[in-house]
Amino acid sequence: SHFVLKGFLGRYIRVSFTALGISPEGVEFPSFSVNTFEIYASTNVVRRSAVSSPAVWDHSADKAVDGKDDTFWAAEPDATTAVVYVDLLRDYFISKGFAIAWRFPARDFRVVAKGQFGGETE
Repeated sequence: SHFVLKGFLGRYIRVSFTALGISPEGVEFPSFSVNTFEIYASTNVVRRSAVSSPAVWDHSADKAVDGKDDTFWAAEPDATTAVVYVDLLRDYFISKGFAIAWRFPARDFRVVAKGQFGGETE
C-alpha cells in the first residue's frame, strides 16, 4: 500500500503511527514497519535526507530511506505508537508526492510536513 500527500512545500516530515494494522486474516501486525519512504520533487529527495526515530532497535529509521527493497524500518516490538522524522535538509516543493511502501501497514497514522520557515501541511 501507498499513502500519497502531494503538492506541498516542506523540509521537515513527521510520520506518527498510532494504531497497528490488521492482516487480511484478522491478526494484528506485530509492529509498525515501513519498507521505504519516497519523497518526490523532480527526483526522490529523501535519499539525501537525515532521518531518525526516537526509539531504535535492529531496524533503524535510515533503512526507510535507503531505497533498498530488502531493508526496512520497524518500531520496537509491542510499541503502541511510533514516530519517524525526516529532515530534507532544505525546503523542496514536493510536487509528485510523499509515499509509504509498507511492510506492515498501520491502521492509523498521520503525516505532517513543515517548511523551514513554518507552515504545516497534513
